[in-house]
Amino acid sequence: MVRGDEVLASVLCGGNQGAPLNAWASGSRSRGFAEWARRRFAGHYLTRGDAAIDFNAPESWGKVQDVFFDLRAMFPRVQTSVVGDLFGGRKGVTYYMGSVKSEARMRFYQKGLQQPEAGNPHHVRAEYSVKPKGSLREGFAVAPASALWSYSPLGRAAFQRLKGFDPGAAVRETPRRTELENRFNAMVRQYGRTVAELVELLGSAEAVGVALAAGRLPSEDKRADQ
Repeated sequence: MVRGDEVLASVLCGGNQGAPLNAWASGSRSRGFAEWARRRFAGHYLTRGDAAIDFNAPESWGKVQDVFFDLRAMFPRVQTSVVGDLFGGRKGVTYYMGSVKSEARMRFYQKGLQQPEAGNPHHVRAEYSVKPKGSLREGFAVAPASALWSYSPLGRAAFQRLKGFDPGAAVRETPRRTELENRFNAMVRQYGRTVAELVELLGSAEAVGVALAAGRLPSEDKRADQ
């Protein structure tokens, strides 16, 4: 479901986790999607929900890191992992609590470094993903997103710490790329070197454009003539 280049929601026919139909939205569209689903589908249930708390101050990452290490000490049986730019510090780090297959999984990450185009270098996000079971699915389908933090002792402990932090400056929305921009960026990553080599070989970007439009390299035509 789209509006211009913006994806408002996605729908799967056949469902997820036994549902006959599964629909979801992400980012800034989540609130509007949830309100719409509650109005139109009174009997729906939640198969996954994500609750996020954002911080945007220079000291935020240090505070969130302290929460992660304290929680790891409090819940030693919970699986933890760290991924990202651990040594360079330019592309951001993500701390995870809980496995991929867990009913609930927490992550703390430097979103501002992972999405520099938004212009929020100090943006840090604490996020709790929950896949409720049984009758809890219906309850969480109509509850506010913040209720997801109550799903487990780990979530409750994290929320108690995080809610006391200064959120800092308002976070600017990450600019949304169009599908064409995403495909262009993927093409540059995969074929940028090749294009640069072609420009050098053929003498100009215009000549490369002509070759691409024709679907043939001039050198191929020469070989065919021979």
